Amino acid sequence: MKILFVSSYYLPYVSGLTIHAQRLAEGLSEKKHQITILTNSHFPDLLKNENLNNILVKRAKPLFRFSRGFVSPNLMFLFLKILPENDIVVLHLPMPEAFIFAPIAKIFFKKVILIYHADLNLPSWSAFSKLIENIVLLNHCIAGIFSNNIIAYSSDYANFSRFLKVFKNKIVRIFPPVVIKKPDSKKAVEWKNKLRLAKNEIVGFAGRFAEEKGGDILIESIPYLVEKIPDVKLVFAGEENLVYEDFYQRKKFLIDKYKDRILFLGLVPPEQMPEFFVMCNVLALPSRAECFGMVQVEAMLCGTPVVAFNIPGGRVPVLETGMGELAKKYDRKDFAEKLTKVLNNKERYFRSRKEIEDIFNLERTIGRYEEIFSV
Repeated sequence: MKILFVSSYYLPYVSGLTIHAQRLAEGLSEKKHQITILTNSHFPDLLKNENLNNILVKRAKPLFRFSRGFVSPNLMFLFLKILPENDIVVLHLPMPEAFIFAPIAKIFFKKVILIYHADLNLPSWSAFSKLIENIVLLNHCIAGIFSNNIIAYSSDYANFSRFLKVFKNKIVRIFPPVVIKKPDSKKAVEWKNKLRLAKNEIVGFAGRFAEEKGGDILIESIPYLVEKIPDVKLVFAGEENLVYEDFYQRKKFLIDKYKDRILFLGLVPPEQMPEFFVMCNVLALPSRAECFGMVQVEAMLCGTPVVAFNIPGGRVPVLETGMGELAKKYDRKDFAEKLTKVLNNKERYFRSRKEIEDIFNLERTIGRYEEIFSV
């Protein structure tokens, strides 16, 4: 099959959405499907056309950025140009153009599949932000009407999402594609020593320092943590200064207050993430909103337990595996207590790599997508 993926972002931009798209595209390519990815050039020096691991990536030049999205007439032009060559159109939502692309694809008698990564949660709770969120919801609902199927990460999130609840009859639940190489424990120890963290209990955070990811909540749990774990250190792996959000600057006072307890590594290369997870004694996922959180499963595959908030979608990996604890929603003290509980009882939360792979299986995920595409 010839499959066209359309996504606002793709590599080298790193996020849960782009990693999901990459793994799915490469997995389908290995099954002899022809994959094209149409996306925006989020950096001006990126190639217009590029072959990445047998995936043809076509990048449109946007006019300008608007919040997390782009205004990009060129994306529409390229979509119309390459649409006839493909059998199936896969739209990665959230996407501003989805309400246009889905009906156009149907006019060309193409199967339309939506992969719904999350409801849009803008950083500000202003009336304008709410207006944008509602406009995007309407946009997605139009795309949903013209879709054949909508992929949700889990039933838990599907029952919560404002968008997914509208299209229950079209939803197919497929766990996201998660894969990570086996970690090199020796390299992890060397890295830990190099960072002068050998004597510390490390709470890891993997993700962008964005409001919805809750890095500030984790920092605010420090006073409760140090009462029980005096040598605790928070280590952040991920982008800090985001082009679409000034959250890091707004929380700089908090970071400075606890600077002796915090270490920012910046964006860690994907090939180093297994060692990052091994270096951590526990992974924290303090997200305010989370449709799944693939980093949880990646950490578990590397032997590291997780503490997350008990929120729809974000709680699924811990509930499925038992490899961690769930804290009361947005409760800093309870989050610290759950981190302490895991740090003091690590053996209780250990699950083998095989046990995790039996639940979150990449081959099974790719196979489920092939089934959907073939119907």
